[in-house]
Amino acid sequence: MRELLIAEWQKMTGNRWLAGFLIWIYPVGAVATVLVMSLIALVSDSFADFIRQDPGLWTEQVVGALGLPTNAFGRILLIGFAVVVFAGEYQWGTWKNTVPRSTRTKLIFSKFITLLVLVSVACILFALIWGLGRGLMVKIAGAEYGPALTGAVLRDFLGDFAGRYLLVMVTVFISASLAALVVMVTRSIMAGLMFGVGLAIAEPIAFIGLTLTASVLKAPWILHLGRALPYYHFDNAVSWIVNEAPSSLTSFALTLGPEYAFQDSLTVSLVVLVSWAIILPALIIYLFQRQDITS
Repeated sequence: MRELLIAEWQKMTGNRWLAGFLIWIYPVGAVATVLVMSLIALVSDSFADFIRQDPGLWTEQVVGALGLPTNAFGRILLIGFAVVVFAGEYQWGTWKNTVPRSTRTKLIFSKFITLLVLVSVACILFALIWGLGRGLMVKIAGAEYGPALTGAVLRDFLGDFAGRYLLVMVTVFISASLAALVVMVTRSIMAGLMFGVGLAIAEPIAFIGLTLTASVLKAPWILHLGRALPYYHFDNAVSWIVNEAPSSLTSFALTLGPEYAFQDSLTVSLVVLVSWAIILPALIIYLFQRQDITS
């Protein structure tokens, strides 16, 4: 397994253009953004005043930055990388050279593990660079960048950071698994990319679409279909952790009537997300075990 992980890491990082544009763009983009905004704060009193009005807290800035991979732009980049990682094996015919020497299950797991490690490094670097960079901007503006570092603050920060990180990684894993599943069926980079872009754009607004459809058709059951979507449960879990309240995605449904209203707990959302994270790779392995890829 160790050899497989090393080989996958070399393959994923070896394509510098692909990894640079789709993965390392996060920390590099953070550095560039911090430098540009710091220069603007130096020369623009109005921008410096804007920062002084809301300098933010370093704890919130770092934890909040971890959410970037889960927005539409971030998901498109990460899903695109996952598509190339899996579909490239079919397009370039490299599966046939590897599969006879290794079990297929180990191959799939090695790809997912390496992908998650790579994304983790990029996301953590991005969050730390942004948190420190925001502090630089606040210092230039002449404001305070709290809270003061104490044992209690550090414990709370590490707990929030770990919780948000795990949620983000589960969501990234689910998105990558969905893209890999499409690739397994189609063996096409283009099909995987089209699906990935569509998923990244459609899933965040799907819940709203289901709500409107349920309202127009007077069919509450349509709205409840959205409770199976990973994006909704990620948003709900983050909302419970950050705001101690359910997802705002359900707010409009509450105005339609009691038959439309629902609220899922943090536990329910975590169970659904973990279920997706187990079922999808299991299905991928099942299909992969039955594919003829050596001819």
